[in-house]
Amino acid sequence: MDKKLLLSFLLVLCASVVHPVQAQQCQLSPYSPSEVPEATSGFTRPVAETNVGYGFPQQTGNEYCSSRTWVYHPGRDINAATCCGNDPNSCDREKGTPVYAVATGRVVNVYLNGTSYSTIVIQHNYRGETWYSQYGHIQNPLVNCGEIVNKGTQIAQIGDNGTNCAHLHFEIREADHPAPTRGTYFCNYCGSILCLQNLDNVNNWYEDPYPFIDSHGPYSSMSGDFSVSVSPTTQSIYQGSTTSYTVTVQSIGGFSSPVTLSALNLPNNQALSGTGFSPNPVTPPANGFTTSTFRIATNTCTSTGAFQVTVRGTSGSLVRSKQVTLNVYAITGVTPVTWSFSTDGNREGWELFNWATWSVNSGKLFIDPAGADPYIRRSSLSIDARRYGYVIFSMASNALDSNGEIYFTTQADPSWNTAKRVPFTVQNCYLCGNAGFVTYFVKMCNNRSWTGTITGIRIDPATNGQSNTNKDSVAWDYIKVSP
Repeated sequence: MDKKLLLSFLLVLCASVVHPVQAQQCQLSPYSPSEVPEATSGFTRPVAETNVGYGFPQQTGNEYCSSRTWVYHPGRDINAATCCGNDPNSCDREKGTPVYAVATGRVVNVYLNGTSYSTIVIQHNYRGETWYSQYGHIQNPLVNCGEIVNKGTQIAQIGDNGTNCAHLHFEIREADHPAPTRGTYFCNYCGSILCLQNLDNVNNWYEDPYPFIDSHGPYSSMSGDFSVSVSPTTQSIYQGSTTSYTVTVQSIGGFSSPVTLSALNLPNNQALSGTGFSPNPVTPPANGFTTSTFRIATNTCTSTGAFQVTVRGTSGSLVRSKQVTLNVYAITGVTPVTWSFSTDGNREGWELFNWATWSVNSGKLFIDPAGADPYIRRSSLSIDARRYGYVIFSMASNALDSNGEIYFTTQADPSWNTAKRVPFTVQNCYLCGNAGFVTYFVKMCNNRSWTGTITGIRIDPATNGQSNTNKDSVAWDYIKVSP
């Protein structure tokens, strides 16, 4: 054979051979997003799948890591053959299959060990958010720590290091993972604490790989991107109080467009007056940041408990979000505003309308309606709507109907109108003349107008009264405005 032809043949042959990186152990700290090229081409799967093993987040046994009993599987086992039949090599039929980088990124961990778990971890920057892909049980790594790889680049081969049957253990890790660049975390799991026996940890630190890949496709970075962060991550308040968070919108890649902020999963799914962002929208300077104050107002109708509130920023088709925790505790130490009618002849400031006669005796206020629309009203109040949410009263009704209503006025809107009205059902005894007393708890704070300072309360015990009789009388034992 001609020497030149032979030389050319050998050069082509050498070029086609996989040249693995020498056995090594390297682990880097996470890079800042600006040090990792954007994964604008999106994500893809690491190998062509022929069959699957453990899924996400399936409970696993102890065959991978002898020092544990079981954990929730934080990834997917791909091409995990089953040993069966008369073929002793069936477990290794996938051994040597190429493994590819699922997205453009930067290598942060290569760990090669011929007898235990071997791994590669790649850090990715997708739309300004950091993610990590982890490839386990590999052999013949082709990359080094710090190396930038492109989507679809072969990085290793499927191996059987640390497992009985050759397969790829594949994970997508979130940026808040406790050790995102340590590929062996699955086996070493928090030292002596079996943290991956906690399903919440797996769901918080990992993504189900295939749905993640399917939802993270190519995008254009020509106009840049932005990220949203919130501080602090947790606030605790009592009902009737207001708290605030600082929202930071960071420009990425020269982004400088308006970002509109919104909140999801507020307590009772209701944005009370005083809840919102200021300013809103916000526009970060190119490659800089801007902030907005996010306030959450509550009242005594706000449910107690822990709420996971999502802060969302939207700019065109870009949507970025961050979750914070709001703990709401039951209000304490608030004294009801009470009228007990304990002095004969003293209505304690309550005005009467459309009545024939009235009296205050034996600790009760009595009225005899004269015709249509009888009601009592108390003005000149100054009640904080955030801390008082109920009107509570004991009432006996001999009225013609059961249609009760409470109206109120506020400092911001002193008019009596139907927007500031809460209906309730009266247990009336039609023209009995001797109806018994019933306690009513009327929730006012669900009315969106019950905000600020309450200046007046009006109680309508019925739609109509009847003249020339006292058998339709109505009486109150007490009236309270209460938390």
